[in-house]
Amino acid sequence: MQAPSKFKRGLIMAAAIATITLAGCGGGDEDGPGSVQTPELRTHTVSPADSASGKVGMRVPIDSYTETFGTTIEQVEWQVEPIADAEGDLKIADPTCTKGEKSVRTVPGSDKVIEALSCETTVMALDGAKGKFEVTSRVTLGTGSAKKASFVFTATK
Repeated sequence: MQAPSKFKRGLIMAAAIATITLAGCGGGDEDGPGSVQTPELRTHTVSPADSASGKVGMRVPIDSYTETFGTTIEQVEWQVEPIADAEGDLKIADPTCTKGEKSVRTVPGSDKVIEALSCETTVMALDGAKGKFEVTSRVTLGTGSAKKASFVFTATK
């Protein structure tokens, strides 16, 4: 068997030192080097996921669900934008999610919490509406970051 070259021995030594160094940084609840504790958005989804349609005057149920870890949900709001040659407008019954259901639960062994918000409402095509509209749920977190989730709504007569 041939002895490893100087280059390979150097790589093996560097890998061993890196492993020993990194092993000392792991885990734990302490803040500092090696401790990644960033508040995060775990999920922000809308339902229906891709598309929906409805006749003028018909209320169609929609929902957004948001879950965070280590930060708060400050605001959820619905927005509607026409796509291409869409006409008229849509109405969201609760555009700022004032009737949303919020829950908070603790995480065992952590000072962080998981916060969840379900925002159930309806969308309705107003008189004169036809075509495709992008319906977006926008969430703003306690960290100031924001995230959007959308689906396409087709208004028919």
